[in-house]
Amino acid sequence: MYIKIILVLFKKCYYFCHRINKGFAMAILHSGDIGDIIYSLPAIRELGIKDFILNCYNRLGTQMTEAKARFIFSFLEWYGFDVRLGYFRDLIPYGVFDGDRFRIDGSVLSTIHLGEAIAMSYLGISQGYASYLLSRRWLDFDEDLGDYIVIFRSPRYHNIYIDYSLLLNDLVPSGYKLYFLGLEWEYRSFLDMFPLLDCHIEYYKVKDFLEAGKVIAGSRLVIGNQTGLFSLAEGMKKRRILEESTFVRNCHLSNPDLDIYYFFEAEDYEYCRKFIKESL
Repeated sequence: MYIKIILVLFKKCYYFCHRINKGFAMAILHSGDIGDIIYSLPAIRELGIKDFILNCYNRLGTQMTEAKARFIFSFLEWYGFDVRLGYFRDLIPYGVFDGDRFRIDGSVLSTIHLGEAIAMSYLGISQGYASYLLSRRWLDFDEDLGDYIVIFRSPRYHNIYIDYSLLLNDLVPSGYKLYFLGLEWEYRSFLDMFPLLDCHIEYYKVKDFLEAGKVIAGSRLVIGNQTGLFSLAEGMKKRRILEESTFVRNCHLSNPDLDIYYFFEAEDYEYCRKFIKESL
């Protein structure tokens, strides 16, 4: 009985302190990764914070590096933040909101959408309201719609059932260009795995994350796995197909919009092809 009372009081104190911290926070410190940062933007917007510290110290198992920080720097400035680099391991300065707190708040990050988990942690809200925040577009680009489709595939979070050759060969005669975004070695690895697409997909090299956002904004369709580039498509609510991991499903919205298709099982091919044709 006493333990239950203590737990209830602790929870109330936690949310009270959270709201105080929210009110006084002048900046947010975030240790990445890039996709986590993009998914945190709806909650940060609710907090009203304008200063962003990219923490390049390996904190709580994060993967932010100086190279990644520079890659996303101009994007965060475009979004409206005053951005700087930081190197914090444990103690965070007063007035700085801990953007890594969602990693230790008790959410099972392999089964809940990262954006929802982050919003619940930052704002002390229910998953239902967090889902509502993520259901709205939070990235707006002014790019005109082009005549191309964007593809990307990072080395993590693959689905053994998906064969991009089966999906994309239907698109080759359509007249749309196929652009691969990401690292060049990811592009080469993709072609080694799906050689039938070798002569149909062009590697599109971008200088930073902001340029990647513009390329995605101008695309007719986005196809890829759970990576930072997909978080851009999510934020814009582009027509998109997610190669959903079979073991870490942390990019599946609990209230998805109609412009996303989650490819999860082998039986999804025909439905996915139908989604592609309706998108073009």
